[in-house]
Formats: sequence, C-alpha cells, structure tokens
Amino acid sequence: MDAKRSEVQQWLESIYGSASAVPCYEKSSASINLLHQLMTVSKEADKQAQILNQDYLIRADEYTAKSEQIASAMRCVGLSISSLTDDARCALTELSQAATVVNAAVPSESQIMLGSVQLESQHDEICRQASESDELRSQLSTLSQQLATKIQHAKMLKNQVEVALELEKKDEENDERRALFHEKKLMEYEKDISEGEALLKHRGYTGSITHDSVVQQWQELQQLQKQVTTLRSQLESYSLPPDVSAVRLEVERCRQHLASLVADMAQQQTQGFT
Repeated sequence: MDAKRSEVQQWLESIYGSASAVPCYEKSSASINLLHQLMTVSKEADKQAQILNQDYLIRADEYTAKSEQIASAMRCVGLSISSLTDDARCALTELSQAATVVNAAVPSESQIMLGSVQLESQHDEICRQASESDELRSQLSTLSQQLATKIQHAKMLKNQVEVALELEKKDEENDERRALFHEKKLMEYEKDISEGEALLKHRGYTGSITHDSVVQQWQELQQLQKQVTTLRSQLESYSLPPDVSAVRLEVERCRQHLASLVADMAQQQTQGFT
C-alpha cells in the first residue's frame, strides 16, 4: 500500500507540476486503489498514444519516400497528376485517403477492408477505455464529495469541542474563584473564633456558663423577687410594732442576696454575648 501511495503521489505531482499544487485528497486504502487504477489506465493510454504517434511518423516517412519514388517513375514515363482525368484524380485521392485512414500500405480492396475492421476494433477499445475512465472519474468525484462532507463535519465537531473546552475552562475558573473565596472566609471565621475564645478565656468564661444555666438563675431571681414582695406585704400587715433591727437585718440580707444574683447574672450575660 505504501508503494501504491508513493506512485500515486508522484503521478499527481507530474500532472500538477509540483507537490504543493496537488489538491488535498483522501488517503484511505479505497481511495489509493482507485487513484492507482486511474493512474494505470492513464499511463497505458499515454503509452498507446505515444506508440500510435510514432507509428504515424514512420508511416508518414514511408509514404513520403514512396510518393517520391512514384513521382520519379511517373516522370520517367512522362506521366503526371495533371495528365490524368478529373475522375481518375478523384478516385486516386479517395483511394489514398481511405488507405491513409485504415493504415494500409497497399491501397487494395482487401487491405482497406482489413484496415477498416482493425480501425473499428481500435475504436471499440478506445470507447471501452473511455467508459472505464468516466467510471473512475465518477467514483473519484463521489469520493471527493464524501471527503468534503467529512471535512465539513470534522470542522463542525472541532468548533463544538472548542466551545465546550472554553465553557469548561470558564467553569473551572469560577470553581477556583469560589474555592479561594470559601478558603478565605474559612480563615476569617477561624481567626474570629480564636479571638473570641481568647477573649472569653480572658474574662473567665467556663463551659458551665450556658443558656440553660442563665435561664435557671433568672428563674431563681424571679422567685426571690416574689419572696421579697411577699415579705414586704407581710411586714406592712403586722399591727404590732416589729423589731426594727431584726427587720432591717432581714431586709438587708435579702437586698444583698438579690444584688449578688443580679450582678452574677449581668456578668454571665455580658460574657456570653461578647
């Protein structure tokens, strides 16, 4: 197959003049075989034409020599073309033309008939070769059209792949930007958490300070406030003069306890929210 491809390439270069002038063609096995057949037929036709041309040149030389010989003989006996009648000259011209057409060296009836048969045979052979050449040319045209269609389809696929790659590249760039953004935010959150933990540790925050414990202490504070209110109501309802010192001590004790609870709760809320 490589030898055929090389022969076809050289043949096309000899036809178009140079390798750069050769048009693009499909280099599949079927195309190379078809082009090789066309090359073989073309070279054979060129060879036959060259042989026929050489034969015509040889016959022309022979006819020229014979015509000079006949003319010399006619001059010796005193005859010339002008001495013949019109009918004789016409018949002689037609006979000469017929002999020339059928390549007959002797213009006899049998030679002319034989030459006519050979000429018809050559004509049939040339027609057959022309038909084969037309068929090969038609196949070559079909292959060229198929190749053009495949090239167009390949270009379309190439464009689609380029568009898909461009979109994929943009998606990758967007994903990379999002990943960098998330990584940056994660670092900021980790920094904020570290700073917040350090601040809580500095202010004495412990794991025991939770929302549930704060709610529980708030409920206890509410109960103490209710108890204080109840005690005040009871003190106001007494008809006997109370022991002022004992009452003052009890009220002061409750006030201090309440103030202590309020201060603890405020400190825990401040530490929890900061």
